[in-house]
Amino acid sequence: MTNYKHHDWKRDLNRSILADTKLGRQLGELFAEHLRGATSNSRTTDSPLSFKTQNSKCKALINAVIFLKNLKKTPIHSLWQIQAHHINALCAAWVSDGNTKGGIENKLSHMRSLAKWLRKPHLVPDTDRIPEIDHLPIRSGITTIDKSWNGNKVDVGETIEAAMRLDAHVGAQLLLQITLGLRKEESFLFRPKAPLIQNEDGYTVLIEHGTKGGRVREVPLTNSMQKAALDYVIIFANSKSGTTIPLNYTLQQWDNHYNYVVRKLGITKKDSGVTSHGLRHQNLQGIYKKITGFDAPVKAIVESVVSINAPSNHDDARQIVALVAGHSKLSKSNAYLGAIKRTTGGKRKSKRESVTDEMILEGIKKANGNKKLAAKTLGISRPYIYRRLDLIAQAEIKRQALFLTSVDSASPPNR
Repeated sequence: MTNYKHHDWKRDLNRSILADTKLGRQLGELFAEHLRGATSNSRTTDSPLSFKTQNSKCKALINAVIFLKNLKKTPIHSLWQIQAHHINALCAAWVSDGNTKGGIENKLSHMRSLAKWLRKPHLVPDTDRIPEIDHLPIRSGITTIDKSWNGNKVDVGETIEAAMRLDAHVGAQLLLQITLGLRKEESFLFRPKAPLIQNEDGYTVLIEHGTKGGRVREVPLTNSMQKAALDYVIIFANSKSGTTIPLNYTLQQWDNHYNYVVRKLGITKKDSGVTSHGLRHQNLQGIYKKITGFDAPVKAIVESVVSINAPSNHDDARQIVALVAGHSKLSKSNAYLGAIKRTTGGKRKSKRESVTDEMILEGIKKANGNKKLAAKTLGISRPYIYRRLDLIAQAEIKRQALFLTSVDSASPPNR
């Protein structure tokens, strides 16, 4: 299997209208130096970005530069000419094209990478400070749709057996996804012959290849199905790479073949309402139920239960699900489980609503003007502090204007 870490950015550039242009050459030089490197602050390793991330970043930046090149009023002729108003123009165009706030945030993350490469780290502001997208609904990260196979009446056993008949390697990878909760690429790059890790609670499997953000995690082995699956997939280990990708396939080639097989099985949103990623959802929902004794909240939503009481160990279960899934934030578990609508008898103020203007000004003063530190101390975000400061300033301007008006009206007329 060839090295899966490299994306062919030269091919993408040569196929675009940036080929043989100054902008194309500048972008190519930056891709050559930086494309494989990580820019995310949440990334925990120095390993190269995955092929998929490099691919999406490359294409997103090429499209953005083409758009800026073709602007009527202020087109760019060099990447170093990109300014804040160009970012606003991009956002306005993305909104016009029907992109969601989440989709625009993804594109902005790629623009932040470009800004770092250009040594303009403050070129792209925080999402909350871009007026063009301020009106869009906020992406909550909480699923309201059950994406698991059993939640969509898809029989896991029968479908994996059918996959085995079409392509045994694909069947083995689906088996890893349902038993270990792996992402698609993680199941491709899983090393079945790698030794298990033993600790005081039993055995765990190390997931370190193809992970999101390069974050390595351990998945506990808690049932016989997992152990049987691991024993079975050993026969699919590639003799050279150790992965479950057959010999003579690159990662990209296998991804294409895998997608062909699952489409043939009818595992698509259009045909059955699910994708193979739904196996990961089902696995993580199963962990939640094993801990709490209750179905994941998203299943209650599907059954039209609008309000349920949270199990006493609800948050503990969410924490374990987030860890097993390989996420650094507890809130990410909501993407698989949904969220409970708690019955508190009344609307409870959020943390930010309980922070007064006086508390914000005093917090900034105590932090010697460091808004990031003040935000952390107050338990709110830095963009929210900026928004509140803008509102405070506007209120002060109005107050002064009213004061001046009252002074003028009280003054004796000129004689």
